[in-house]
Amino acid sequence: MNPLLDIDARTDLGAIEPGHVRSGIPALLDGQRRALAALCDAPTPTWALVADLDRASARLAAASSAVAVHRMTLDAPDLEAAWDDVFADIEAASSELWSDARLLSALERLDTSGLTEEERRHIHWSTQSLRCNGAGLAPADRERLVAIDSALAAQTLAWSRAVQADTLAWHLDVTDESTLSGLPGPLLDGARQRAEAAGCEGWRFALDAPTYRGILQSAEDPQLRETLWRAWCRRGAESNPERIRRIVLLRRERAALLGFAGYTDLVTHDRMAGNAETVESFLGSLTQHARAFMESEDAQLEAAEGRTLSPWDVAYASQRLKRSEHAIDDAKLQPWFPLPHVLDGVFTIARRLFGVEVVASPGGGWASDVRSYSLVDEDGEQIGRFHLDLHPRAGKRAGAWMSGIASGCVSAPLAIVCGNMTSPTRDAPALLTHREVVTLLHEFGHLLHFLLSRSPTRLLWGTAVPRDFVELPSQLMEEWAWTPEGLQLLSAHVETGEPLQTSEIQALLGTRSFRAGAAMMRQLSFATLDIALHEDWEPDDDLLAFANAVDAGFTTWPKPAEHAMVCSFGHLFSHPTGYAGGYYVYKWAEVLSVDAFGAFAEAGIFDATTGRRFRTEVLQRGNTVDVLDQFVAFRGREPSLEPLLARLG
Repeated sequence: MNPLLDIDARTDLGAIEPGHVRSGIPALLDGQRRALAALCDAPTPTWALVADLDRASARLAAASSAVAVHRMTLDAPDLEAAWDDVFADIEAASSELWSDARLLSALERLDTSGLTEEERRHIHWSTQSLRCNGAGLAPADRERLVAIDSALAAQTLAWSRAVQADTLAWHLDVTDESTLSGLPGPLLDGARQRAEAAGCEGWRFALDAPTYRGILQSAEDPQLRETLWRAWCRRGAESNPERIRRIVLLRRERAALLGFAGYTDLVTHDRMAGNAETVESFLGSLTQHARAFMESEDAQLEAAEGRTLSPWDVAYASQRLKRSEHAIDDAKLQPWFPLPHVLDGVFTIARRLFGVEVVASPGGGWASDVRSYSLVDEDGEQIGRFHLDLHPRAGKRAGAWMSGIASGCVSAPLAIVCGNMTSPTRDAPALLTHREVVTLLHEFGHLLHFLLSRSPTRLLWGTAVPRDFVELPSQLMEEWAWTPEGLQLLSAHVETGEPLQTSEIQALLGTRSFRAGAAMMRQLSFATLDIALHEDWEPDDDLLAFANAVDAGFTTWPKPAEHAMVCSFGHLFSHPTGYAGGYYVYKWAEVLSVDAFGAFAEAGIFDATTGRRFRTEVLQRGNTVDVLDQFVAFRGREPSLEPLLARLG
């Protein structure tokens, strides 16, 4: 049986083969077309026909997401080739569905008087999405929009493959141990094992995130730091500038066809921000507030080092200053965060706050180090299932992410959390950095938002909320890694089992505001670059020069001319939409999350009543209720910027 035809919580994702893709995807596309035709051709459209189309679309989306698990986490050329065979058909079907004037007409003719509030909201969001995908345009313009979407899909796929190819192709072999001074043991152990596997002497370093961060923060040899920094920042630099030019032009043309002044207006019109002007004002206000903090912090850092810094020196110098001021060394904290215990702590936090149990549920993984679990409610009912794939491997996309595979409108939901966190060695479990603990909590927040949803349709399910709200649950969960009570749960020394001591916890908590101005300015630089590229950049101008000029307004240490981070900026260019025109959402949602955490701080950070209220008013709602109303229902008022500004200082 082809597993792609009926993806649910029980599906063995490891059983997916190229032949399943080539036969299953066409069958699911056909099912969606039949459901679409039934609705559009009905003399009197009904909710039952709308629900049939949503379920058919949900099955297709689940199959595509299941295939993406392999494509994004494995080096699987045969399956990638099978995906290439069906990719154009999937993109064409999606564009045709959401630009179908007949579907728009059917939904507008549907009598909504007898529908529930959630069903009416589904109709509202469907018609809005159809209009934003050209269903209301003249036929020629609609045809052009479909062509634009197809081109965007092809360009962003090629863009992603270029970054992945550059990442996989690079490695650094080191035989002189003196150049490795300062590097933490787990990083060296992993590099030694990588060299042994390749039949090399010494140590082999790859271009994965834990290696990159570990060397930038810990290597005493500045040349080693510079080598990694330059390699990381040049991924995609040879082929992606032209792709970015095409992507930006296509996005602008898309916005113009739909009647918007710019791409950011198109992206934000149905979000909390509402328009580009609000986003620019929001970013400008935060930048003005954070700049003085960054300048003071950077002056302190250079004074402590007694020299002018280069970009590849900043993380290393910051760690030195942190150790001096707070007696904290990130690498030396890792033995207190063995992954098995951290996971136990994360699961305990979820149980105490939201009344859910996590139970090991072996099977269904696609690699030997994937771990599988069921999420179970207080009454023993299974809510859904998820897989954790947390360590780097050849072919895996950089970063960390949660992916909802199957929404619960068809069956029990299924999701995955992927990352590139510190790997275990032959002799020890994975010892996480505190930053990785924060990341794990972040992605688990997304996971709960997806699995706990009670929405009736895929369109409104779980994380299918406006992008400037979707980061609220994830950023809220991070807060427990910054509390004494949370750290007591999350930490246990790998040898003694003892949690972090009170003095160590207080020292760690003291680092939260360490260089907070610089960290905020970094995020603001990304959000500002996003807007600038889509609104202001002249695509005939040099991309790297433009991007580095924007960046220069947010940092004390300008990057060299060959700096090409923009060419691997996956949030903007790895997907036809992604976070393009919307990177601001991370700071916007931080306003929400810091304010929302205040409710827990006031009632007690493990207060079950507050946790259950957040589950009921936010995690379970999906997009069935306006997101501002969700926040107000939980917090009792509209969000305020003041808690975030107070945290900065």
